Amino acid sequence: MISLKGGVGKTSTALGIGSTLAAERADRVIAVDANPDAGTLGRRVRQETDSTIRDLLTAVPRLHSYMDIRPFTSQGPSGLEILANDVDPAVTATFSDQDYRRVMDLLSSQYPVVLTDSGTGLLYSAMRGVLDLADQLVVATTPSVDGAISASTTMDWLAANGYADLVGRSVTVVSGVRESGRLVRTEELVRHFETRCAGVVVVPFDEQLAAGAEFDLARLRPRTRAAYFDLTALVSRGMSRSQQES
Repeated sequence: MISLKGGVGKTSTALGIGSTLAAERADRVIAVDANPDAGTLGRRVRQETDSTIRDLLTAVPRLHSYMDIRPFTSQGPSGLEILANDVDPAVTATFSDQDYRRVMDLLSSQYPVVLTDSGTGLLYSAMRGVLDLADQLVVATTPSVDGAISASTTMDWLAANGYADLVGRSVTVVSGVRESGRLVRTEELVRHFETRCAGVVVVPFDEQLAAGAEFDLARLRPRTRAAYFDLTALVSRGMSRSQQES
């Protein structure tokens, strides 16, 4: 999940896709908070542990199985597991590209699907690993002028820095917001991003998402759940296609 702008639904999107995958598949699915600015992913599920991605990284040499990893994660109602980040930005900012790759190497051996909720920057150290290891990108935006510009700028930067193929097969998610500020017609936004990526999905405004509380797919409105299902289907096809090509 990627965007230059905060507050555009990256974390909700990670939870929506991850929860849908965990509910629909018999596989283990985990979402990782890789935001260098103390991300909020870990606060959106019932906390089962105080452990963070930094604790997992420290313990990597002695972790060899799923049961070794599980004490470091919290699990949502759907079965989606969350690997939280530290709440201190001074700690999260030191998480490097090499650190991220070590964590991904461990997790990918036990989880068929690993989702990453990234930060708002593109130049922090771990982002290189995020982009190099990703099978699929999900670019998040809102139907606002600054949200749309930030999403387009994100794609421009990625294309100019060697990730044009990743952009071409990416999916854009437009997360609905309250009717305030300078909004762009959703239809126009969809048409614009359809020319730049593999698909666009609009997730309607939902009070449960806006509240920022613990994420529970079952408590979302039917239209919201349907949108996440469509988004997850697009992302899954993209991941499958990428893995077949590699």
